[in-house]
Amino acid sequence: MNDDGFTFLPGGVRVSKSDARLDALGALDELDAALGLLKVALAGKPAAARIEALQRDLLKIGGELATGKS
Repeated sequence: MNDDGFTFLPGGVRVSKSDARLDALGALDELDAALGLLKVALAGKPAAARIEALQRDLLKIGGELATGKS
């Protein structure tokens, strides 16, 4: 199946795979993964709860970026 270099965002918005939003979404995903590892390493410490809150914020930002809705 040929996608012609395009993909879809939530809501059916078709964008080029070189769209800056996809780069930003990838960066957010990588940051979230790194924070997840840090949260596990800090399990039981107060900082772990703060990291979890940051991860929730990143998820919201990613959703807004992908859908264009705030």
